[in-house]
Amino acid sequence: MGIVLQTGFLIKMLYFIGKISYGIYVYHGLLRPYFVNYIYEELIIYIPNNIVATAIYTGICTIISIMVAWFSWIIIENPILRLKRQFNY
Repeated sequence: MGIVLQTGFLIKMLYFIGKISYGIYVYHGLLRPYFVNYIYEELIIYIPNNIVATAIYTGICTIISIMVAWFSWIIIENPILRLKRQFNY
């Protein structure tokens, strides 16, 4: 039973990431300079160990990129994709 629930959760998570993957691709590149200037530079000040700081930086940037891509999916992409039902092609 547990493996079925884990597999179901994994499939739902992969489906979610698949829906927003283009947004992740687009927005992480646009946000990267801000990530470096405002997150990484501050982390290096407070966490002198570069490996730990880089791991935390990667986690924070991944979460922010997924959130921005998800908002983009809700606000921009999904409404535009629904418009395609209105056109015959």
